[in-house]
Amino acid sequence: IYRRGYSRVPVYKKNKDDFGEGTLEEKSAILGVLLTRNLIVVDARHDRPLSHIPYQKPYCVHPDTHMVDLMNLFQKGGSRVKGGHLAVVCMNPEIANESLANNEPISLESGVIGIVSMEDCVEELIQEEIYDEFDKPEKVAMQRAQSAADKWKSFVRQKKFIRSSRESENKSHVIDADDHDLAVCETSLLVNKVDATLV
Repeated sequence: IYRRGYSRVPVYKKNKDDFGEGTLEEKSAILGVLLTRNLIVVDARHDRPLSHIPYQKPYCVHPDTHMVDLMNLFQKGGSRVKGGHLAVVCMNPEIANESLANNEPISLESGVIGIVSMEDCVEELIQEEIYDEFDKPEKVAMQRAQSAADKWKSFVRQKKFIRSSRESENKSHVIDADDHDLAVCETSLLVNKVDATLV
């Protein structure tokens, strides 16, 4: 768990006879969130199950929850029992919250979609990636390169748009100028004819 670099890990209920990765249904049957700092007191030589380690019950939120509301929820949380900086995103959060309140895993009817952390919210609000000590240098370099490429593409698109706007303005001025010159020419011809008739 430490090698993966996460400070919070969802804990889900699993069939006792299944030793594989776990099915999608099992992974959505979330019981709580384990704070990895709680593992500091666990001796690796003891075969201690996760059920004996305290974990938090996460907030369950709808996908349409506003980012600011979610941030307020995260800040309000943090108690030992409820909250923390991780929320489970569900289509029916009421059912999920009720299951957790009854000390049961989140039911399949809750429609678990995924999880969202406070870090995810902050990154979305400031539109920047947050890098910490667990981010691998290659991953960080790749993400920075991608960000630079995206900014460059946006810059090029913006310049092309400005250039095409100027070109279309110039074309309309050229047409207007030609029309104006033609009108001036026709007017001088008319004036010349009138002058010629008067003489």
